[in-house]
Amino acid sequence: MNKNAFAQLLKEKRQELNYSQGKVARLCFISRSTYNHYERGLRVPTLEVALRISNTLKLEPIAVLSTLISNNPQSKPIALGLGIVQEDSSQSSDYQSTYSKNFNQLDEEKQKAILDIMEIMLTSDETKL
Repeated sequence: MNKNAFAQLLKEKRQELNYSQGKVARLCFISRSTYNHYERGLRVPTLEVALRISNTLKLEPIAVLSTLISNNPQSKPIALGLGIVQEDSSQSSDYQSTYSKNFNQLDEEKQKAILDIMEIMLTSDETKL
């Protein structure tokens, strides 16, 4: 899992919005220390928390999710198939926009199924940390 890319994304966007870690944590209903661990790459949030963070930091949910799963070996085949990552794992914003557009065209049931699969992968990877 590419925790560093996720941590970097959180920190950069939080600073861009001029938010403190405490403010982000409060808006996401998590503790400041938990958010601090995410931003330092020490912990990985659940999918639900990752989506709350993306909303709070005004990020496309796919930008957050793709950084979480881009280098996770268990999720890479699905991520490749869905267009979240490229074969070389480069993350261009055009590519993420294309995926986000495709994801948004799916009906709610299919979107939920994809998010459930990603939650399972992220949770199983988190237990290995």
